[in-house]
Amino acid sequence: SVIREYATKEERLLNDYNESKKEIEKGFVNDPANRDKYLKKAKDTYEKELAAYRSAQKDKLESYQRDFADKLYSANSSIGLSNVRSIYGENSLKYKSASLSADLYNKQRSEQQSYDNDVKGINKDYDTPELANERYALLEQAKQAHIARMHQMDVEYSEASKSLVLQQRDMQIQAFSGLTGSLMGLVDQCSSAYAALFAVQKSLN
Repeated sequence: SVIREYATKEERLLNDYNESKKEIEKGFVNDPANRDKYLKKAKDTYEKELAAYRSAQKDKLESYQRDFADKLYSANSSIGLSNVRSIYGENSLKYKSASLSADLYNKQRSEQQSYDNDVKGINKDYDTPELANERYALLEQAKQAHIARMHQMDVEYSEASKSLVLQQRDMQIQAFSGLTGSLMGLVDQCSSAYAALFAVQKSLN
């Protein structure tokens, strides 16, 4: 009908439900027991389909919101890293640290999305009362796996950050050692200045 053609999804579900009620009431007019049973089934079916539709719409909205948020963060992160690189250089500790932080955020955000999808999938596939125990067990397993992966990322980030700091320190020591070596070539080997520079260089090696 024209009304159905231009009706929203929720309106069509409601119309179908009302039509089902009419047919049930008409077909079981002299059988109240079966009439009530099938009316309840029709109501349960309608409520389940309506809930599923609304859940799907909510998932779509959240998916769009996540996509836009990711695009915005990615753009801002790229601009921020570019600014740090132009100011401090690509080999600087600041730039490498900023890159590590951005990488950690992207990995953890991806993991969070994966976990959210797992939870939705489990709730959808095990949504009946008789599967409640299996659903709770799977949800707990998914949660523990998610926590473990997030912790692993934190540990890897911490180790990478420490490694960066140590690399930066070694580079500074090498540069300073080279400088003292150059200065030693400019002063008398018998002078106190040479002795001081020699002691500094020895402490760095």
